[in-house]
Amino acid sequence: MTHHSKRYVALKVMYFGQRFYGFASEAQMDPTVEAMENAGKKFLGEHDFRNFCKMDAANVHNYRRRITQFEISSSNMSFEGGQLCAIKVKGSAFLWHQVRCMVAVLFMIGQGLESVDVIDILLDIEKTPRKPQYAMAPETPLILQSCEFEDVKFICSSDSGQALRIHLENEGRAYQLQSAIFQEAALSCLPLAKDQSLLNDGTIKKVTSHIPLLSRPTEPSYEERRAKLNSRR
Repeated sequence: MTHHSKRYVALKVMYFGQRFYGFASEAQMDPTVEAMENAGKKFLGEHDFRNFCKMDAANVHNYRRRITQFEISSSNMSFEGGQLCAIKVKGSAFLWHQVRCMVAVLFMIGQGLESVDVIDILLDIEKTPRKPQYAMAPETPLILQSCEFEDVKFICSSDSGQALRIHLENEGRAYQLQSAIFQEAALSCLPLAKDQSLLNDGTIKKVTSHIPLLSRPTEPSYEERRAKLNSRR
């Protein structure tokens, strides 16, 4: 039997967002992105991310993960004056829905609803052993951008690369056409009432006061989940 040395892989994910997904309007873009970047840098390094994931206590017992890169960059696309941006996160592994939870809290910070310091508090499981209840960011803008293997070189033929590029360009044009159709239809819609706003997934809700994360009801801790699982055996 041949034994292969362990391969190390770095996963890079990208999350697209714009004005309706937590980013501010063009006039407020700089302070919004700056606040989110300052908060996001706190994720760098190795931390316990149990408050930034959907916990699977039955199968996952180690919630420490290492983040090696975090950045927010602007895209060359914009919608209705809202600049499209991308949040790039790189790490050796991610927990279940970790990035969507991270982005959800960053959006609250970008909108001025939470302090940058809330990241430190949620990463400190001694102070915060239970995750506050909050909705995850939408899944649609989240993509796995690349997997980087150590000492492995992948080879793609020119024909395959060209076929893939043509496929992606055709798909992109199809979605751009759909986007244009929906934007044209939106022009004939009535504006939102003053007491309404768009949710992260684009649906409408009544504007309500924000409940600080640290004042919200919490989910069971890992230890409480494990105790409940063991009691069933």
